[in-house]
Amino acid sequence: MDQETAGKAKVVLVVDDDSQRPAHTQKILTDAGYRVLSARSAEEAEALADTEAVFDLIICPVIMEGRGQSGVHLAEHIERSRRTNSTLLVSHYSRDLLRHVRGFDRQQHFLPYPFSDEELLRRVRDLLAR
Repeated sequence: MDQETAGKAKVVLVVDDDSQRPAHTQKILTDAGYRVLSARSAEEAEALADTEAVFDLIICPVIMEGRGQSGVHLAEHIERSRRTNSTLLVSHYSRDLLRHVRGFDRQQHFLPYPFSDEELLRRVRDLLAR
């Protein structure tokens, strides 16, 4: 990617406490031309957002470790601070099983694991085009 393209690249924040998924997701998105930042916890993602960073999209799991926080809570926090326009929640659980997660029913964008690289890129492109 040349310097001019890099300056205009959409910024995606990938939040995940899993040791394998974030690196794979980051590689897919970086190879597709996105600028990718990563955080290993909701706390780390909130700290990034508190530094005045703005993300075009956040990708995070519905269920997160630590402080009992959910990806839904994280998404709402960062969206309220106007640091992002869109969030894509991901999970190994089905939408039906996630109904107990407070606020999940308000979330529009959900992608269940496992998903293909192409499916992830299609969803990211669709969300960023809005």
